[in-house]
Amino acid sequence: MATVSDRQRELRNVACIVGVDESDQIGTLPNTSQLSLHLEAISNAVRDAGLKVRDVDGIFTAGQHSPATIGEALGITPRYVDGTTVGGCSFIIMVGHALVALHHGLCDVAVVCHGESGRSGVGVTPRRDTALPGQYETLVDEILAALAPHNHELAVQLAQVPEHIRGFGHVKERHLKDAKAREATLLAAFRGARPAAPRELAKAAA
Repeated sequence: MATVSDRQRELRNVACIVGVDESDQIGTLPNTSQLSLHLEAISNAVRDAGLKVRDVDGIFTAGQHSPATIGEALGITPRYVDGTTVGGCSFIIMVGHALVALHHGLCDVAVVCHGESGRSGVGVTPRRDTALPGQYETLVDEILAALAPHNHELAVQLAQVPEHIRGFGHVKERHLKDAKAREATLLAAFRGARPAAPRELAKAAA
């Protein structure tokens, strides 16, 4: 029976990375779409490998654009596609997936691609992950500045809102939407909370 080590040895020298490149420009690109970044990077990497785009028959990508969309935009029909999304390490995992696909003859030329211009905010929502920590810090600063016994319970509930943001992809987006709605409701109540009026004690005349 073959061991894991045996399987790993089978993959030695069966494939190699022959082309690597980026989009035509990098940095802040407010007028360049994510799809354009994908296509430019692929075209440049294929050229770096000494191949043609039409030689590509395996597409591996994750994010906003599916492998099928990338293939259509390139004008090719890939034999094999992989859109596995597991977070920021998706593209590292896809290198392994591409290796296995090449080993088993599922494709001959594989492309692992990603296109995003985070600095430009193109193709991403204002509440993308990198903005959430800053939003939470701003919220906590406001809570601490106004914290008092009469709004303590609301403050605790507001601080716990991020605990409800879980999952990946569309599941996380749904949880994020619900969490932001709850946060808005609680924050409005927190800002409008007033201390209870002190009881007036009537002193009995002697």
